[in-house]
Parts: sequence; C-alpha cells; structure tokens
Amino acid sequence: IALKKNGFKVPLFLIHPLGGTIFWYKALSRYLDNNRPIYAIQDPGINTSELLFNSLEEMASSYLKTIKEIQPNGPYLLAGASFGGTVSMEMANQLLKSGEKVNFLGLMDAWPVYSEKFWDEDFLKRIMLQQYHDQDIDNLEFLLKLHPHRSLMLRDYKIPFINIKITFFKAKELWPVFKEMVLPLNCWQPYSSQPIDIHLVPGNHETMFWEPHVQDLANKIQLSLDKIDSQQPIKIMKKVSLLSI
Repeated sequence: IALKKNGFKVPLFLIHPLGGTIFWYKALSRYLDNNRPIYAIQDPGINTSELLFNSLEEMASSYLKTIKEIQPNGPYLLAGASFGGTVSMEMANQLLKSGEKVNFLGLMDAWPVYSEKFWDEDFLKRIMLQQYHDQDIDNLEFLLKLHPHRSLMLRDYKIPFINIKITFFKAKELWPVFKEMVLPLNCWQPYSSQPIDIHLVPGNHETMFWEPHVQDLANKIQLSLDKIDSQQPIKIMKKVSLLSI
C-alpha cells in the first residue's frame, strides 16, 4: 500500500505488526520526508481470508518479491513495528544472503523473545481488537482467527545473526506483559555484529504511533534516514502504480 507515492529518494518499506494491517503507519508517514516514497506491506491474507504462509521465513520471502516489484535492487530501507520488526529482520537476512545491501533496518519496539504471558489467547485477542479499533473492517471474525496463526509463526521463528546495523526505536512506557523483561535493547544485542543505535520514544507499544508521540518517532526515523542519505548518492526511483490510502 502506497502511503506516500511521490519522491525521488530510496523508498522506505514498513512491515505490518501482528494484527496484519498497516493502520499504525498512516500518521507516521505524514511526518516523514515528502521526497521519500513510503510503502507499507499488509498481510494479503486480510483480503483473501486465507492462511497464506506456513512460516515467518515464507512470509518474508513473499514480501521481498512485493518490494522488488517497486525497487528491483538495493540498497533497501526496511522497518517494522513489533511483529513487523521481526519480519523485517528476516527480510534483511534473506537480502544479505542474496548479495543485496540493506542500509536501514528499523525495529520499532520489536522483541526477539517474549514472556509466556504474551502468548495468552485473551491477551492477543485484546491486542487485535485494539489495533482494529475504529477501522472499517468487514472480516473481523476471520482476522481474529488469523492472528493466532501469525503468533505461532513468530514463536517458531529462529532469529538469525546478521552483519547489519539495527536502529532500534523503543517505547518509553512498557506494557505490563513486557515488564518482566526490562532490557534497554529488548534482547537484540546477540543477533547483530554491530552496535545497536537506540532511540527512546514517548508512549507505549501502541501509543508511540499515535498523536502526539508519533511526531517524535517520525523525527527520530527521519534523522536516521537523513544520515544514511548523506553517505549515499541519491538514487532516482521510477514511478509505480499501487494502491494508495
């Protein structure tokens, strides 16, 4: 989904959180550079009402095919919130293995490990209902069946060790389910060969994407991307035609 279609800079690809939708990114995209196209990857199972992926690796591979239709070659800019951060990690892993370059891997309050409380079915259902709140969704009943499938993929996934710099955006307020895992970098240190660049963002796991906190998040992402731009030649992107919101 094209959140911002125009611009000559390398596009930023945002991967959906556990709920599968990209509603969290709508406000965020409005505060980012107008010269950078922004695309959000939504779980296609939401539209087809099907369980399309058997593993997180399979999901990441499919999403890479999608972004390569827009940007055939790297360097790539990837980011994702929560579950989407882990999918972005696997996408970066697959890109690096194929010889491509990833200049930005932004993890927005994502975790490589979770406490047992996180997998509670009632807790996950409550998260989904919050993510779909005030959204015009026809197949909510199916979506509530889809999210346990995604959570199982997340639980079975083995985080790779990759040679890439992680830029980590951490919510200042912890959800109660995360409070027994109070770690500055959310346990990401063992999975990257490079020091992690951490930015604290006001709000919690969800409200960091809402007004007014989302403006702070956008500013921190923008500063990170501006730094990358200053180190790379500008790459002119061709125009593409995609669904936009």
